[in-house]
Amino acid sequence: VLADIPGTQSENDGTSSTPGPGFDVPNAAGIRIPKPLVAVLNRDTTSQPILNAWLDNIPARDRRDFVAGLTNVITAANEHAASWEWDNRQRYVAAAMSDYARMEIDRLTEIAAARKRTAEKLADYRSAMGTLLGIAATLTLLLTV
Repeated sequence: VLADIPGTQSENDGTSSTPGPGFDVPNAAGIRIPKPLVAVLNRDTTSQPILNAWLDNIPARDRRDFVAGLTNVITAANEHAASWEWDNRQRYVAAAMSDYARMEIDRLTEIAAARKRTAEKLADYRSAMGTLLGIAATLTLLLTV
């Protein structure tokens, strides 16, 4: 529990446990939402259902890392867009968030598929090993008789 709490004042200033009124992302329950992400979610309420849908596609054990990565993307996009003369920063940040979410969901989906293929191969190997042991036991029994 203590490992999840930032160790310095500046890190604590960058997190928030209460996103604010009107925050509706049920899949983020139990996850500390950092302030840059809270700012995006409160500024544009249409981003809340999108974040909820993204989190729905991510296994529960990976959601905290996804939120942390998404926050890093938001921070980097804001810093990059801060020097722009024209004001289309929110759209740039939203595009960066969408790209990150798509890549991360694709990566996690591929990992899940690889785990499934590995489990299927392992089941095949176990079945083959069981068959071989059965044949060996039968042959041993025949030789003994």
